[in-house]
Amino acid sequence: MAGKQYSKHKTVAIYDYFLNKVSNDEKNGSVTIESLRQYLENLFGDSFERKSIYSDIATINDYKRLMTGQEKDWIELRGKNSYIRNSTPGEFTMDEVHLLLDAVNATPIVDEKIADKIRKQWPSYFNNDEYVSFISCDRQKPTRAFVSLMNSIRRAIKNREVLKIKYGYKLTEQDTSNCLEKERTISPLALYWEENKYYLFAIDNDHFAKDENGDVRASLRQFRIDRIGGRVEFLGKDKFIDCDLKYVKDKISGSVDAYSDGNSVNMSMTVEGSPELVLRVFNYLMSEITVKGIINDNWAKGRLTFFVEVSPTPRFFALLTNLSSFTDGDGVGGVKISIEGDANFESAYEEFLGRAKNNVVFKERG
Repeated sequence: MAGKQYSKHKTVAIYDYFLNKVSNDEKNGSVTIESLRQYLENLFGDSFERKSIYSDIATINDYKRLMTGQEKDWIELRGKNSYIRNSTPGEFTMDEVHLLLDAVNATPIVDEKIADKIRKQWPSYFNNDEYVSFISCDRQKPTRAFVSLMNSIRRAIKNREVLKIKYGYKLTEQDTSNCLEKERTISPLALYWEENKYYLFAIDNDHFAKDENGDVRASLRQFRIDRIGGRVEFLGKDKFIDCDLKYVKDKISGSVDAYSDGNSVNMSMTVEGSPELVLRVFNYLMSEITVKGIINDNWAKGRLTFFVEVSPTPRFFALLTNLSSFTDGDGVGGVKISIEGDANFESAYEEFLGRAKNNVVFKERG
């Protein structure tokens, strides 16, 4: 009998195929019984009867019902000879995986190789280049206009195409169409999620064209997605202006230059306090300075250690001083900050505090 040698392995192969190669998003299409037979033949070098595959699918569905308690078949028959895969409790949706990938790509402290691991871990989520769904900024069901806009932006980033957009501010919250809009020609580079809103980093082509110095970094702009008009126009690839994404990451994590006199160094910083307070301080620091990476992630026990890139400038020392204002909700608990890496910082910080104290004088009203 054909395929008898691999009959037991075949059941596991079918399970693995639907788990890793078939998306739980129904729009990505279905799997015909013939394509499944071809896959098994390519895998094992042998052919299998339809009836044996039907039997394996039934066995897999019984197993999934036993393990998850779901009534619905995990591998569901659609039509006469094709199947789709339903999602299971706790499984990522298509939207969630794409949002996760966006977050990884836009987070400077995360190794870029993780994005490739996500694609390899869930290849079925990335088989369709025409994916047209996205989680909206306010976590509500996305409108068609929002989905269309997000996918136009994603396409432009992927294909390196120039976009013409309308960008402006709402004059009133009640009338969303009442905006001060201006046409902009941009080269989209990256999407970024912060404070429950999507942002787009792009080169302002019009500004770059007028820049006599030709500095692409000076034309790097951040656009709030909800302030972009619903329709965009694709202008092709010819005038796309590229920019090293490290400059985008600098914009996201806080500019090193703002705290640097040209002698910036890497040092480790440890924040201690209540878990909630530690996270608040860390998020605040990430928005102000360059965090290079996590050394010891133990925030659940009130301790987090990470690398930062800074130099001994007044702006950085003012930032450290401001951390003393972070307290728990009752205003009682605070944070303890420990910095290691450069002995000169301590004396420079003490000089800064001394100057600050001498520059401010409090007097009683006579």
